[in-house]
Amino acid sequence: MLNNKVLWIIFLIFVLFDNIFSYTAVVVFNLREAFPLGAYLVHEISPFFYFIFIPLTLLGVLCLVKLSGWLSVKTGKKQKKNTREISERIALTGIIIAWGVGVTSGNLFVMFNRMTPVLAGNAWRHWMTIGVIMGVTYILFESYKLNKSKNE
Repeated sequence: MLNNKVLWIIFLIFVLFDNIFSYTAVVVFNLREAFPLGAYLVHEISPFFYFIFIPLTLLGVLCLVKLSGWLSVKTGKKQKKNTREISERIALTGIIIAWGVGVTSGNLFVMFNRMTPVLAGNAWRHWMTIGVIMGVTYILFESYKLNKSKNE
C-alpha cells in the first residue's frame, strides 16, 4: 500500500485532469456533461463550476477518509498503534480505484476516441457502478485482512 502523500498526489492528479479535461470538452469541443447535477451547473450556469468542483471534491474526500479513520478507531476492539492511518489509506485507495475506473477512465476513453463520447446515454452510470464496486471490494478485502491480522 502506498503512503498517504503519494495517494493524495494521485487523487489530486485524477481530480485536476478530470475537471480540466471536462471543461475543455464542454467549452472547446461542445460536448455535454453526463452527470445530471454537474450538467445543470456547467451548462445552465457556467462551465467554470468545474474549477469550483476541484476544492469541493478534495474537501469531501478528505472528510470521508478522516471519517473512516475515526470510525475504525471507535469501532475496533483490539487496536494497533497505526489503525487510523491504515484505515485512512485503505479508504483513500478505494476511492482512487473507484474514481480512476468510474471517472478518469471514461474521460480518457473520450480523449483517445478523438473527443467523441463513448459512454452515450446512461452507459456512464454502469461504468461508475463498476468503479464503485471495484473500490468497495478493495476496501472490504483490505479491511478483512486488517481484522484478521489483529486477531492473530
